[in-house]
Amino acid sequence: MIKNKYKWSCKCGFFIEKLQYMYLRQMIHSTRGIVLRVTPYSETSLIVNVYTEKFGLQSYMVKGARRRKGSMRPALFRPLALLEMEVYQKEGKHLQTIKEARPEITLESLNSDPVKTTIALFMHEIMVQCL
Repeated sequence: MIKNKYKWSCKCGFFIEKLQYMYLRQMIHSTRGIVLRVTPYSETSLIVNVYTEKFGLQSYMVKGARRRKGSMRPALFRPLALLEMEVYQKEGKHLQTIKEARPEITLESLNSDPVKTTIALFMHEIMVQCL
């Protein structure tokens, strides 16, 4: 009986160490980024491709962005939007998660001026093709 108890406690300790390691690998980071592409995922979520300052080109899941009472609105994730984000970054995953996003700079004149809109769309296409 004592042997089994000892084995169980060893397995439990190993399990706890593994959970702590997995928790430490998933870190919350603050970074800035430029939205390149937005894809609707389900009824309430978006998948957003963002070129970030710290991690380069990343794909992020934005849960609840298309919900009416969601904290992050879909208009926040327009192409070429400059964002300050807090993200859960986990090694080895291709799809990360955004915890919080807020606009760094609002580009209000971009939508009203056709010349600026044309130049921005051209720059957007070049960035998507190059990255």
